[in-house]
Amino acid sequence: QGSRHCGTRRAVTPKRIKSQVRASESSMQWALSLPMVCLAFVSAAAQGAVPEGACAQGGQCSEEKDETLLLQLPASHSEEKDSPVFADGRLSGLKTFSLNSTSDGVLRVTFNQTPTNLINTLFVEEMNKLCGELEQEPSTKVVIFQSANEAIWLGHYDANHFTVQLAATGLPRKENPLVDMTALGVRLTKLPQVTMAKIAGACRAGGQELALAMDMRYAAKGKAVFKQPEVAMGINPGAGGVTRLVRVVGLAKALEIILTADDYSAEQAEAIGTVNKALDADEIDAYVEKLAGRIAQWPAASINAAKQATYESGDTTVMNSLKNEEFWMWKAITQGPAVHRMEYLAKHVQTSAEGESDWEKVLKHAQTLNAPFWEKQSEE
Repeated sequence: QGSRHCGTRRAVTPKRIKSQVRASESSMQWALSLPMVCLAFVSAAAQGAVPEGACAQGGQCSEEKDETLLLQLPASHSEEKDSPVFADGRLSGLKTFSLNSTSDGVLRVTFNQTPTNLINTLFVEEMNKLCGELEQEPSTKVVIFQSANEAIWLGHYDANHFTVQLAATGLPRKENPLVDMTALGVRLTKLPQVTMAKIAGACRAGGQELALAMDMRYAAKGKAVFKQPEVAMGINPGAGGVTRLVRVVGLAKALEIILTADDYSAEQAEAIGTVNKALDADEIDAYVEKLAGRIAQWPAASINAAKQATYESGDTTVMNSLKNEEFWMWKAITQGPAVHRMEYLAKHVQTSAEGESDWEKVLKHAQTLNAPFWEKQSEE
């Protein structure tokens, strides 16, 4: 459930691209003539195929992937909404976490399953419901995961699920609830939104495994503590705990963390890379909110494209990674306001040293150009 992997390759030929452009509306034709778009189209055609694993922004993929979809998105995929996400009562009645969404494009998810924020089947079920909404929610750009429990950010997996006598019963793998936890981690990683873990409490076992499935992690000094205790309990880390830890810290350090089953602090986590940054407890809220707000300014299409291309680059060869970059750039251009922003860059920024001198000003102004490229705008 929730998989967004597209397994079919479709050839991208110059002839097909030419016919698509002729069929486009006149408002699209002027935009597609821009050098940046042409470069992306030519690069995609030169590769001869669309890479696997590339899916539409914020949604489920069909088995049959057709590049024409990238040129015919409805105008309803706007960057702006009048009301905060989930303000309409969607996902009401949640028992393991609460939601707080504002019109800034940032959703805050607060774990609150008393007394220990235990990960159980209900938590996994509700998290999957949240992911299902987020996969279809283009106005949410960033999701912050935090905890109402000052002592525990997110607990371990419910030990009741380990008491079954596997050797005696031969429990089929598909009936093992841990498989659902693994799938949830994959689904979180593939969300089109940026996910941030704001950790100000214990983050052990399943808690750390889920945190590692998120895009960025920030830890409060003196409060956050990390551990993989599974080996001491007779098992090994699951739900991506081994796989992601090795990729983040390297094999030798991952083995040390797993085999010693020792606690390590926010400062140590920052040093080895399991968190992006360790901050004083009275600074972490403002820091994460500021960072989330900055990212949420950018177009949803380019956030998703950059995220997917980055993850795919770590799971493939260099050459396939380069193809993925080309594809996601093409997709971002054809799904968002990139063309207007490239025009602004070409006409008003790169023409002078003064124009290139203040890129914070450039980025701020670019965010006012939010219309999809097929909705013609007046020239700035």
